[in-house]
Amino acid sequence: MACFVLQRCRVWIARENGGRAVGFLVLDGDEVDQLYVLSGCQGRGIGSQLLDLAKREAPGRLRLQTFQRNAWARAFYEARGFRAAAFDDGSRNEECKPDVRYKWEATPMA
Repeated sequence: MACFVLQRCRVWIARENGGRAVGFLVLDGDEVDQLYVLSGCQGRGIGSQLLDLAKREAPGRLRLQTFQRNAWARAFYEARGFRAAAFDDGSRNEECKPDVRYKWEATPMA
């Protein structure tokens, strides 16, 4: 599967000074397909930096989804300007768990 993702998506990898990968973001068009930061590295701004990069590279909008029960992720995305756009019963994801779709749109410059 990783080969498929790499062929069709943009991928950014966050590394520590020593070169160890500590997080990554996969962008498929305007969809944040995956965002991951190692648990021991969370809270250091890595996820925020990866999202900021995706916002700069996206065409003025981003979409993503997370599980409704994942309060931490939901708070993280909402604090970074994402707004809940749709709630689902889980029928659209592999885990069959209720999820929420988020959207972010760039603020037009005056």
